[in-house]
Amino acid sequence: MKKSVLMSEMFKWGVLAVIVAVAMPELAMAQEDIDTRLRDVTQAQLPVFPYVLSAVCYIGGAFMMVSGALSLKKHAENPTSEPMSKGIARLVTGGVITAVPTLTSLLQTSVIGSSLGDEATFSNFTTTF
Repeated sequence: MKKSVLMSEMFKWGVLAVIVAVAMPELAMAQEDIDTRLRDVTQAQLPVFPYVLSAVCYIGGAFMMVSGALSLKKHAENPTSEPMSKGIARLVTGGVITAVPTLTSLLQTSVIGSSLGDEATFSNFTTTF
């Protein structure tokens, strides 16, 4: 019985793939057009991504730290109902999430170079004696 359900699901996905391929032939046939569109999208949207990621990390980290502080306040008011580990875990998680943009910036600087415009070349990785 399981085999027939699996075959039925595979058939449904196969039919869906054929419908998509027939409905959008430009996606299936025009590889160079996809490459140009992908390059245009990445060049237009990719420079904004680090700033959006940083904002999400800072806001999420702040939210987690405030939640952890409130959880520790609840623990101080009633230690039997609210464990301290919950608040400490949220504080640590918030700190880690908040540190992600700084850590990625440090990694990017150490691997690629001093700014986003620099490209990694072999001469950047060699040392002079």
